[in-house]
Amino acid sequence: MSKKITALFIVVIVLQALLGTALGSLADNRTYSVSGYNVNVEIKPDGSADIAEKITYSFNGQFNGILRDVDFSLTSGIDNLSVYVEKDGALTSWKLNSDSNLDASGDPGTYNYVIDGNLARLKIFERSSNEDKTFVIKYTLRDVVTKYNDIATFNRKIIDSGWDVPIRGITVDITLPDGAARDDIKVFGHGPLTGESAIIDERHVRFTLDMLPPGNWMETLVLFPTRLVPDASNIVPRNELQNIMDNEKKLAEEA
Repeated sequence: MSKKITALFIVVIVLQALLGTALGSLADNRTYSVSGYNVNVEIKPDGSADIAEKITYSFNGQFNGILRDVDFSLTSGIDNLSVYVEKDGALTSWKLNSDSNLDASGDPGTYNYVIDGNLARLKIFERSSNEDKTFVIKYTLRDVVTKYNDIATFNRKIIDSGWDVPIRGITVDITLPDGAARDDIKVFGHGPLTGESAIIDERHVRFTLDMLPPGNWMETLVLFPTRLVPDASNIVPRNELQNIMDNEKKLAEEA
């Protein structure tokens, strides 16, 4: 049985996780929405995390693709980025264009990718017309875990406030390295009060939210033993657990 904890969803992180704009072909009354947003995060013993975002767009009219910005602030960088589109239940890999100019055009089945400060900026080309389509973006964030003397934390803003459409059907699954007991783990969600967080077992936690209105954001905070990340290099040599718990209590009281 999962231990459900009603999330406060009042966010604390700095991953400005996106600009999810759709690329249109004509200036008409086309619209789009996001009907599903699933994120899988696998934390590694070195403090990095492999992340896979699965975003389902509902297109009304003709579109040429999407834009997506991933903010990797407060990490040591982003690696292993790849792009896929789900077709007939299977993932089809998209090809990186040799032209690194984000403004350059591209053929369907390709994408442009540039690093701009702490942003990994993507322009994904895929023609869509009056249909649902799922885009999958995979990448690794280096040193995303902070290791204190008494606790390790994964604290990321999974969805930022830059969306201009509602996002529905949000699920964030986070997998920890082996070696913890269930009672060693604590989870907090920040953002809309309607979200929920759950400790599934000693390695898995889940955050869910039915709908995120435009201009809002969602953040996840997971606390776990430092022994799970023995090779982490993002180290802050101080005790932090009590400070975190005091802050979460304050946020709960304010909410």
